[in-house]
Amino acid sequence: MIKALLFLCFFLTANQLKASNVEIKKKNGLLARGEFIGTYKGHVHILQDNSIEHFNCDEIESIFVVNTKDLLIYDCNKNS
Repeated sequence: MIKALLFLCFFLTANQLKASNVEIKKKNGLLARGEFIGTYKGHVHILQDNSIEHFNCDEIESIFVVNTKDLLIYDCNKNS
């Protein structure tokens, strides 16, 4: 029972993070907004206007969650 509750809490938290609208600030000053999908092979992927956009991790200065302006901690060395 406890394992099922822990799994449910983890699933809801992880799923909420994936569905977060984020703002990516690149090192050259450009901003991009979209729904955070995850990281894969050194790129951060977001959904923008029904298309998936990807950004090289080396070009990203920061990623913020739009509604809260909290810094999103991401690790480009791990696929998510």
